[in-house]
Amino acid sequence: MKSELPNMDAYFAHPGVKLRTAREWNDHQMRYWYNIKVGLAAADIEMLLRKVPIGAYVQAFDKEFPSPSDPGAWFDLYHASEDRWLVRWSNHGWSSGAVPIEFHQAVIYFNECYSFHAARFLGFRYKHELMAHAAHPGQLNVTMDDRIDSPNSVYLSGRIPSD
Repeated sequence: MKSELPNMDAYFAHPGVKLRTAREWNDHQMRYWYNIKVGLAAADIEMLLRKVPIGAYVQAFDKEFPSPSDPGAWFDLYHASEDRWLVRWSNHGWSSGAVPIEFHQAVIYFNECYSFHAARFLGFRYKHELMAHAAHPGQLNVTMDDRIDSPNSVYLSGRIPSD
């Protein structure tokens, strides 16, 4: 039996958002591929993030992230609960643990990064748990894990001011 999925019509109704395709993903989740128009005002980005349901995430690319593999990293902004957002970074073969992020920081971060990738690929998946993983279990050593997880809170606080 399929779980009840949130209605994303309000999110995709924004004139700056163009839904490309959607399909069922693992465990009866939905994944959406869409574009966001480059140059939206920060107020529009804030409005879009406010429409992300609890248990869902949006994704963008941070070209400045100090990745242990390729330059930069994809990040997921996860709406964990009413007043709680988390961010997790990943790139070829690794992902970090989730780090708390204040909503106003999430707006600034997403606004600065969403248009970097040429295709502006972004995804949404409902009821997605943010957990660290390796593409091939056992291949990331302790040094690599430390390089991924240890500096993330420091990076975030240096990149996006909390006040």
